[in-house]
Amino acid sequence: MKYKIFGRNSGLRVSEVALGAANFGILDGNGLNPEQAKSIFEKYLSLGGNFIDTSETYKAGQSEAIIGELINADRDRLVISSKYTRGVTTKEGISAIGNSRKSMVRAIEGTLRRLKTDHVDIYWVHAEDRLTPMEEILRAFDDLSRDGKILYAGISNFPAWKISRGVTIAEAKNSTPIIGVQLEYNLVERSADRELLPMAEGLGLGVMIYSPLAHGKLSKIVKSSESMAAGRVTEMKDQTARIRDEVFLISEELRCSPSQVAIAWSYAKATASTTALIPVLGASRPEQLEDNVKALLISLSAEQLAKIERVSQIDLGNPQTVVTQYLPMFRGGALDAIIEPFVPNA
Repeated sequence: MKYKIFGRNSGLRVSEVALGAANFGILDGNGLNPEQAKSIFEKYLSLGGNFIDTSETYKAGQSEAIIGELINADRDRLVISSKYTRGVTTKEGISAIGNSRKSMVRAIEGTLRRLKTDHVDIYWVHAEDRLTPMEEILRAFDDLSRDGKILYAGISNFPAWKISRGVTIAEAKNSTPIIGVQLEYNLVERSADRELLPMAEGLGLGVMIYSPLAHGKLSKIVKSSESMAAGRVTEMKDQTARIRDEVFLISEELRCSPSQVAIAWSYAKATASTTALIPVLGASRPEQLEDNVKALLISLSAEQLAKIERVSQIDLGNPQTVVTQYLPMFRGGALDAIIEPFVPNA
């Protein structure tokens, strides 16, 4: 596994795939027990990974607690990412949820205690609460950074305009910068193409993409026609069915798993970007994790990429649709007759 600088606003070095720990813990009756989580964690490290993503709310804090036991010997070489907003459980009361300074301070103390560390490398606000002013979030991030409890700040599941505003305010006040965003992005869910990814590119933000397999829709795949014949698919959207079929066909061409094709597509999008685009991979078995990481070794041809892009394309909507119509006007053509080319020392 190779390493990338996480965006243009930091010098943080992270592996090109992050390990998602949302399933570490069994408090809800599902997920991985500590021994199973350890086997996944050790496999990830053996593959060269150094980027672990968790949250206080994953398995009601058990994910962080398990990670805290696992990272002790390797803490300094690992990048630990955690989040707050939703609280550890819904029973904690109204002051334990949301994005207020009170909620953030309470959350980081619990997170550090469970992780058995004195700092989190990247601390994320998990989702917009539509209540807390961005200025309050940024001031709290800055205070935690000055205290050494967090090293970097990030924003997850916010609209692009609000993230942009936060980045700009932090820059103007020379406070702790926002270095990255987390968002869902996969062949079935490409809404981020409209505003979030162009924003991240323009502002130099690193991007962590979760659910690269579309919540399992792009793994263990069967052709939609076969599924319909077997009576197993009743409400599949037509486009999702076409995407699944195309991924299946390409996996047959390349003799790899459908999951690897889906991840290889996201990796191809990452290499085309000047900012880091890091898939977050979860797994229930070490073999599954290793199989998915091997997607980084798969090269999709230009033709295969074009097919996948075409079948998964979304309507970008306005203003992008209007802008696209006017692009030819600004790139040569009529303007060439109006704007004379610049000639040095003329």
